[in-house]
Amino acid sequence: MSQAAATERVGIKLEPVLSTPSNAVLLRQLVLLALPVFAEQVLHMLVALTDTFVANHLVKLTPDMTAAQIAEGRTQIAAATAAVGTIGYIFWLIGLITGAIGTGSTAIIARATGARHRRLANSVCGQSVGAALFAGLGLWLIFGWGAPWVANIAQLHGIAHDFALDYLRMLGISLPFVTVMMVANACLRGAGDTVTPAVSMIIVDLVNMFFTWSLTFGSFHLPRSPTSPAEYCSSACCSSAAGGFGSICIDFVRTGIISSASCASACRAASAICFSGASTSGSSW
Repeated sequence: MSQAAATERVGIKLEPVLSTPSNAVLLRQLVLLALPVFAEQVLHMLVALTDTFVANHLVKLTPDMTAAQIAEGRTQIAAATAAVGTIGYIFWLIGLITGAIGTGSTAIIARATGARHRRLANSVCGQSVGAALFAGLGLWLIFGWGAPWVANIAQLHGIAHDFALDYLRMLGISLPFVTVMMVANACLRGAGDTVTPAVSMIIVDLVNMFFTWSLTFGSFHLPRSPTSPAEYCSSACCSSAAGGFGSICIDFVRTGIISSASCASACRAASAICFSGASTSGSSW
């Protein structure tokens, strides 16, 4: 008696053995998943380069300037660059905090999604976003009230110390948006969606670079917001806040939490509030 006949008699149904994908298929799937993340990292690098370039060109040195004016301009340029470099380490810290939340969220949501436990995945996503919001608010308080302490730890002096204070305090405004955005993107990646986080982060980086450049130098027919090198920070941080808010809206629209019309209205209101105060927030501290 054949094996097939025997299994039919005892009521056993044999499932067909799934074929193993070839290396070429696996490589194509890996590249498709990695390309959006690669694009994000490239744009992150360009944002850092834009900030450094703008800081190094806040004061235009011309041949008709006196020696004292040239020396003062170089002092301001060096101070602005030192402040931007110091803030870079703060961004690393923010990335570590959100990464700690997002890594666990991605792993648990991926397992829940694979097991089709939608309720568990939604619960983990909600708790992760809530934790990110509280972390962002806590960082806002730390860098808002503790900015002098951070600047002193970095051993910044003179104008560089003042620039760092302005930058840290304005950076705090964007932190609740940024932390929620990064953790929400991590949750989407855990659910198998790497395109939506990539699109949202690309928008954030493009908004950041565009408005940082435009509001600092008055390009593209936009008003030149900063009246001093210190207020460049206002443009950069408001750009991050507006981009982060837009990214959160994109994630929520993608998952069906809010409608696209509500998202557009909220983004317009947030952008108007943020950029209307960009020219005065630098002196309010």
